[in-house]
Amino acid sequence: MLKFRYLIFCLSAVLIASAAARAQGGFSYEKNTFIVYFECLGIYPGTSLKSGEKILYFSIGESPAVVKSDYVINAKEAEKRFDALGFGKVYADKPLWAEIGCVHSFRGGMPESLARMTPAPKESDSIGIAIRGLPADAWISSGKGESVPMKIKDNPYLELVRRLVTNDCYGPDSLIRVRKFPIRPGRAIIQLDIGKVKRLSPEQRKRKIEEEMRNKQSLYEKRAWPQEKKRVRREFEKKDFFESVEICRFFLDGKRVLKKTKISRTTGVEERVDVAPDLNGENWADTTDTAIGFISLNQGKDWDIVLAAVGWEGVYYSIQKLNGSAIRYEHSLYTYH
Repeated sequence: MLKFRYLIFCLSAVLIASAAARAQGGFSYEKNTFIVYFECLGIYPGTSLKSGEKILYFSIGESPAVVKSDYVINAKEAEKRFDALGFGKVYADKPLWAEIGCVHSFRGGMPESLARMTPAPKESDSIGIAIRGLPADAWISSGKGESVPMKIKDNPYLELVRRLVTNDCYGPDSLIRVRKFPIRPGRAIIQLDIGKVKRLSPEQRKRKIEEEMRNKQSLYEKRAWPQEKKRVRREFEKKDFFESVEICRFFLDGKRVLKKTKISRTTGVEERVDVAPDLNGENWADTTDTAIGFISLNQGKDWDIVLAAVGWEGVYYSIQKLNGSAIRYEHSLYTYH
């Protein structure tokens, strides 16, 4: 009897999983996701891509866009030709650079094949994730997710999460930043950052401004600096500099809280290899993990977040279930300098 019940349980689990797969059209991120580094697509074992295929490109600082793959080439073949000719000759020949120049971008982790995108990204140092064949009924975010600073007093988003906010990140002078990713008319995924900062002491602030002034002076010609010095100092005098910040980060879909994370940041303390933040009133919430888009394969019931985490010597690409902990896709690329 126990064996029979166990068999029924296993069969039910399989049927539920099959139904979920059918509901999402059997779509697989692993087989249809490609990383992008400096305009170039990396196609790794387990995936394939032909020239002319449509892909949806999510990138840092740009809105998601449908593009086509182009110049798909075997990476070993391209690398052999590139090395035989040398960087100078390949770079000087525009058609050749378009064909095999992506070798240079992926020296730290050569994929099986390389490709470009048409139209090309607006920025030559574009970094992101490209996905092929998302189901027609998938919900996909739009927009760049530009940051909007907001006041903490009478903040409508704070009211939705107040019971979840700890005193570590909440205070009367806490900072708030909102990033909006539109989904449907009147609906958006919201990234809400609430930060409790520790400001520099007056003496530390004075030293910091002098340090910034010296750094700025090095960028000017000697004769031009006296004229610009007062203006530059006024800019720094208006700026907030922080020693540390405790952040409560929330992702919201309407009134629904999808995820909460706690983040601690300190000026001068590494967050990724050789990357230490210099915290101020503008960048306090700019963590290395950057949300570049959101996808729902079941009409908004569950959400996947598309992330790119850029460090000094590498980029970590991932697609993660937002209201859960499952990782749908991940890849790390070593980038040498």
